[in-house]
Amino acid sequence: MRVRLFFFLAVMILFSALSAQETQQPVLDKEYYSLANRLSLKMGGGLTFALLDADFSTPGIFQGNQVDKEKVSFETKENLALNAALKYNFSNYLSFGVSCDYNVVSVDEMNIEADWNGNSVNVYGDFDDVRVLSVCGFLEARFSFSFGSGVLAPYLQVGVGMNKNMPRFDEDILSLDNKTNLSVVVAGGLEYFVNDLRNVSFFLEWRWHYNKVDYTYYPQAGTKFEGTMDLSNVAFLMGFSVHFG
Repeated sequence: MRVRLFFFLAVMILFSALSAQETQQPVLDKEYYSLANRLSLKMGGGLTFALLDADFSTPGIFQGNQVDKEKVSFETKENLALNAALKYNFSNYLSFGVSCDYNVVSVDEMNIEADWNGNSVNVYGDFDDVRVLSVCGFLEARFSFSFGSGVLAPYLQVGVGMNKNMPRFDEDILSLDNKTNLSVVVAGGLEYFVNDLRNVSFFLEWRWHYNKVDYTYYPQAGTKFEGTMDLSNVAFLMGFSVHFG
């Protein structure tokens, strides 16, 4: 339901922009919307989709016996994504800033399948989610052109920083060993300046976050798996920016 609602709103925004293009001419030159030497504050929200995966750093142990040929699968769902960023625009084409992202990565079910003396064994676990707070410095490149009654600006953003992973489940069973780790973000989107709103713009954006942690899975006595879990995710956002100066 949330996915359908989000994409319905996104489509309606794009449809409104296209309608404006068909019915109106640009009222101002794009230089009027120049961001050069200005600060911008961006805020948005949407949905995040987990790219869950895991590998194994050591052979797994099942009921005190070593197993091999381990495979893992997850059940997950879309969840909340929030973003805020403050940036300084060196020109109309290049910006530097700091972004703060909050993503909820759902780990609803984890299933490990392994081979034990020629027999297949399965270990299931039901969990909640991991709340991830990411702070990154980023560079952003963009270009702009007149569109409808305003200006449209496609952009690409690349950043590096840190993740803070906050599990919402029993860590005696599934433990994330390095809760603060490297964050890499790659994002792209469309920003639209409407009519004479020089200081406000609206955007649609996708964001990919890199986030890998070491884990230990200890579902019962004598059973243990260790490795690296991929909590990376892709978020789809919409929101607005306020420009100062």
